[in-house]
Amino acid sequence: MVLSAYTPPHWARLCELIGRHDLVTDERLATVEARVAHRSLLHEVLDDAFSAMTTDECVERLTGNGLVAGAVRDYDGMVGDEVVERLGVVGRFDRAPTGTPGRYIRLPYRMSTLEPTLGGVPAPAVGEHTRSLLTELGYEPADIVTLVDEGVVADHPTAGTAGTRIANGGVV
Repeated sequence: MVLSAYTPPHWARLCELIGRHDLVTDERLATVEARVAHRSLLHEVLDDAFSAMTTDECVERLTGNGLVAGAVRDYDGMVGDEVVERLGVVGRFDRAPTGTPGRYIRLPYRMSTLEPTLGGVPAPAVGEHTRSLLTELGYEPADIVTLVDEGVVADHPTAGTAGTRIANGGVV
């Protein structure tokens, strides 16, 4: 979870919410500079205050009381969250060359009325541009074959191999 309570009124509100009015004037935590200097103490205080709550419960309580807070989510947490979905943060695309659907995480904010897009071009397949990029970077064809054969780089089947090689050396 991320939490912002750096202004004196926000710090006081947070202390009130967690039932620790004493911290408002505690010299170890009374200012932003002091909280940074005593970060481990601050973490202990917050862990103690919120450990019995889920992240979503914490965020709801904090934001419901005028503080800035949000959940930090991994990819699965992002694509499975109804709020994230409703906000349009999860974008969709068609994978090349099969056209199977894929998802990606978009920026969580928008600029003006611009709608970000992928340009109508399907996302490349794994390894689709490996050979052309390595050639552009100055690799010799024989070196590229070695990198592909040793599983160092991925290669797409349309690039002249029997399968799509993946980083651990397997072939799909």
